[in-house]
Amino acid sequence: MIEPRQNNNTTLTAPTPKNNEIINPLLEKDTISSSNNYYAIWYVVGAYAFSNYLVRVTIGFVAVAMENDLKNISVSYSNKTYDNNVNRNENVNNRKAIILSSFFIGYFINNIFGGLLASKFGGFFVLSIACFAWSFTTAIIPYVFDMSYETTFYLFVNLLFLGISCAPVFPASQVVLSRYTNTANRSIAMSIRSAGASIGAMVGTFLSPYFIYTIGWKNMLKLYGSFGLIVIAISFYYIQEEKKEDNNNNDYNNDGVNKKEEKEDGSKKDTVEQIHSNNTITKETYVQLLRNKSLQSAYICHIAINLTNYTILSYMPTYFVDVLKIELTSTGIYILPSRFAAIAGPVLSGLLVKYILKMNLLSLLSTRKNGAIIVMLSVAFFNFLMPFFQDSPVASSTCLFIITFFMGCFDNFVVASYIDMVPAPELQGFVFGFGNTVAAIPGFLGPFIVTYFLRRFNGSWYPVFWIMSLTLIIASFNHYIHCNVTNILAKSKSMV
Repeated sequence: MIEPRQNNNTTLTAPTPKNNEIINPLLEKDTISSSNNYYAIWYVVGAYAFSNYLVRVTIGFVAVAMENDLKNISVSYSNKTYDNNVNRNENVNNRKAIILSSFFIGYFINNIFGGLLASKFGGFFVLSIACFAWSFTTAIIPYVFDMSYETTFYLFVNLLFLGISCAPVFPASQVVLSRYTNTANRSIAMSIRSAGASIGAMVGTFLSPYFIYTIGWKNMLKLYGSFGLIVIAISFYYIQEEKKEDNNNNDYNNDGVNKKEEKEDGSKKDTVEQIHSNNTITKETYVQLLRNKSLQSAYICHIAINLTNYTILSYMPTYFVDVLKIELTSTGIYILPSRFAAIAGPVLSGLLVKYILKMNLLSLLSTRKNGAIIVMLSVAFFNFLMPFFQDSPVASSTCLFIITFFMGCFDNFVVASYIDMVPAPELQGFVFGFGNTVAAIPGFLGPFIVTYFLRRFNGSWYPVFWIMSLTLIIASFNHYIHCNVTNILAKSKSMV
């Protein structure tokens, strides 16, 4: 594995502040800017995000393609069989909601556990295992679907495990990035990961309608499932190369502490946080982290943005087909530009954050806080406008482009602040895992919420988009009050 060597015990090792900047003790500022190895690590993380989102974005298209087949399936999940006289469209919507929700239920279940495993065994190890699992569960969906003409239970379980498999990708990669980034370069690394996910979504958006038309959705899923094995093979090469370099690195002792930071008598220098002690991480450590108002504020922002993100990810193919009357095979033309925006957003915002911090134009707190508020209010505004363009596919596509651009900026202002506030890799798996868990709630509740409001308001999407806007406005206001991007560990010595 490429992670720096750790103690055999669970002693917390956190970065040492230097010149008021939190810097990873194994990654000095001048090292990261001159080492291509760390950029290779970031690109491999981006490749995992690509593979993950290639699969995830496809589920929305597959749900539409399955629709005709779903009409022949009797839903026995929760031991209920629909009568043939019941409105067929209502049945299909309920079935679609169950299928789309099953993924996010699994995603919800495994974020914290995946993060804890990554902190204990290493981010890249967990990423490789998870990638194999989500590739396998994607490839077998066609076979499971063929078993599901009497019940959707098997399909529900299959997609549940797909969600469980996909869940560790961000907590595990967060552990990797917390080890191999510092404050000045963190946004660039975050941008590469976000861009990888967005490129995967873009490729899936562009190719899925074509593949569904040419080779069918079943063969398409088998093809996408096989791609994950390529990513694992590529990452294995970089992991081995980095492991060799780690083993030859004599600048650090067995505790992962720079030898230059030791006292003359061989003992370690005391840090501001007094983290290098014999204390261990306890349950109280996690409780105190979760009680922090600033971290809670970031979690609320994560939930709010994901309500929009997951709704768009799952329902935009359906929206363009049912509302804008576009053929499924033509939806890629209108949705694809938003995928380019999802790449441009994190890249441009990452460069902007790096420039602002490098030139000392704003403090870290002002940069993260104001950036997050601007991003969320921008998404809220264009969510509000979106349903007014139901007569124009081009206008809808443009609005979706802007929404996706600002959502792509989110990681550099909120997700990056998770590491700013808790820079210890041993805790980052839990911190991000918990955040991604609560942020997955809109994923499995969203389809039922959308189905309810569409039925309640006769197919109108106005309440759906406006609820997403209101949620973001509330989160922005709360973030303005409570956000304080400072090192929580340094403020509370008793946490470890």
